[in-house]
Formats: sequence, structure tokens, C-alpha cells
Amino acid sequence: MRSPDALGGDPSGRMVWVDGYRGLAVVVMVWVHVANTLLTAEEQMTEWYGRLTFFHGLVAPAFFWIGGFVRGVRVPQPGGKRPGFGAVKRLLGVMLLGYLMHFPWRVFIHFEWDATSGKEMMTVDVLQTLAFTGLVMVGVERFVITRRMQQWVIGGLAVVFVVLERWAGDWGTAWPFVNAWLSRQTGSVFCLFPWVGFGLAGWLCGSWVVAGRGKAVWIYACIGAMLAWGVPQLEWLGRGEAFFLQRLGWVILVALVVAGVFRMPQWRAGMASSALLLAGRESLVIYVAHLTIIHAVPSPYGTLEQCLGRTQSLGQVVGWFVFIAAISWGAAWWNERRKERLKGLDVLGG
Repeated sequence: MRSPDALGGDPSGRMVWVDGYRGLAVVVMVWVHVANTLLTAEEQMTEWYGRLTFFHGLVAPAFFWIGGFVRGVRVPQPGGKRPGFGAVKRLLGVMLLGYLMHFPWRVFIHFEWDATSGKEMMTVDVLQTLAFTGLVMVGVERFVITRRMQQWVIGGLAVVFVVLERWAGDWGTAWPFVNAWLSRQTGSVFCLFPWVGFGLAGWLCGSWVVAGRGKAVWIYACIGAMLAWGVPQLEWLGRGEAFFLQRLGWVILVALVVAGVFRMPQWRAGMASSALLLAGRESLVIYVAHLTIIHAVPSPYGTLEQCLGRTQSLGQVVGWFVFIAAISWGAAWWNERRKERLKGLDVLGG
């Protein structure tokens, strides 16, 4: 069996490039949120920003794909220990965090609850859908015995979550909480369809790599390159299928580029590499930190979004991006040091 790191990275088998890819994605994500929040409306209407917006839209699919890839390479061997309640508990914790980040905390200040507050509380964002995707993969790994059968089940589910996107937006139930998972019309950005499909596609790529079929991923990436450029011309595809295939092609191509770069010793020994790897390992901290700075930290004039939303020039936005990214990276560095200290105490006490 080939190393799980067949796409590139540490010869010891650690997937260093995956942390690098996740770190790159989270840095771009910070830029996207800063730019979308602070850049003037006039600049956001320009052609250059419109073109950039497409590449901004690759960040979320990359996160889903990476999360699935990591689970795919760690899928238990036949007869091995299968994921249990610990994995489910961690994923439910991530889901809860997603809801807490959308909770309308202002109701505790104004003591007023309205329909808007309820809608905000039920909004489904990337963390909830990432957690749901993980629960799907854990369920398959837990209850489907053989790896080959797991691959068939995951592949079938990926097709279902992509193809049903064209109808899911019109589904409705008597429970607004459920509807928020199904339709963007409820205000949710990352509904189940087709986003879960990106994570399941990542799981398939990871399981193929660990099974010694890493070359197949290269082939799929070449197909993805053609899809990335050709999908918009395939009018017979539905909107959801075209959206999925085009972005999946780009995501896998970037993964291969990042894996190749991390094979270079001179790059991996550099400061930029170390910073990206830390960002990748602590991506959740950076995600929470930068959104808190933009949308939640109060001041006498309101939050940063309320004070400066859509008023800043491009140069000012770049400055804000560097500032917010630096603070968020500092929080990530502090959290990693904290975990290392706790681990050291456990070793000393154990």
C-alpha cells in the first residue's frame, strides 16, 4: 500500500500539504470576508472584482473537500476500530458552534425577540453543513463494512446531494428549522445541497489515495481541468451539477499544485510555509476569530461592519485584511501553544 501522502508532503506519511492547503483556504477566506464587508459598493461592482468573486467562491468547496479527504485517508482498515461517539460528539460541537455564531445575542441587550431573531438563530452556515457532512461519513464508516462498499455508498450519496439541488430549494416542511437546511430562500448560505457533495468527493479521493490509487486522483484532476473550463458551455447540465463539477475541478487542481509546492524542501523550510501550516492546523480558531472581529466586537460606534461597512478603498481594505489576519493568526498561535502546554502537563502527570 502506498503512503497516504501520495499527493505530496512529508515522506513520513504525514499529510503536511493538507494543512498547507487548509491554511491557504482560511487566509483567502479572511480576505473574502474583509473585502465583501468593507470594500466600497462601487469597487464591488467593477469587472475586476466580479471576476475575483468566482475564485472567492472556491474557498468553501475547498474546505469541504479537504475535510472529506482527511477522513478518507483515515478510513479504518477492515476489522479496525471504527469511529464511535467521540467523533460524533466533536462534530455536534462544531455544529453547535455554528449555531452560536448566528445566535442573535442582541436580544439579551434589548430584551426583544422578533421573527428576524428566530430566522437568524436557525440559519445554516458552513460549520453546520461541514459537521453534517462529517456525520454522514462517520455513519458510512461505522456501519458499512468493506472499503469498496463504503466507496460505492459515499459516491452514490455524493450524486444524490448534487443532483437533488435543483429540487431541494423548493422543498418545504412544517418546521422552519428543517427548511433552513434545504433552501437558500430561508437565508442559509450553505444548505445540504450540493455542499455535502464536495465533502463526499474529498472522502473518495482520500480513500483512493490510501488504497494505492493516487494516480487516479491525478487523472480526475485532469478531467477536472477540462470541466473547470468547459462546464459553463454544457447547457444540458443543471445549475447545481454545473456549479459542483466546475468548482470541484478547480479545488482538486489547486490541491495538486499545493501538494507539489510542499514537496520542495526550500518552501517547506520557509516562514510562509510555517505560517500556512499553523493556519491550517488552527483553521477553526481563525474562522471564529476573524468573523468575531468583523461582526461582533463592539465599540462606541458599533461593530466594525456597522462603522466601516462598504466605505473603504482597496488600499484600506488590504490594510484591514493584514490587521485582522494577523490578530486571528495570533489567536491561532496562542491556542496551539495552550494545547501544547496542556499536553505537557498530561505527560508529566500521567
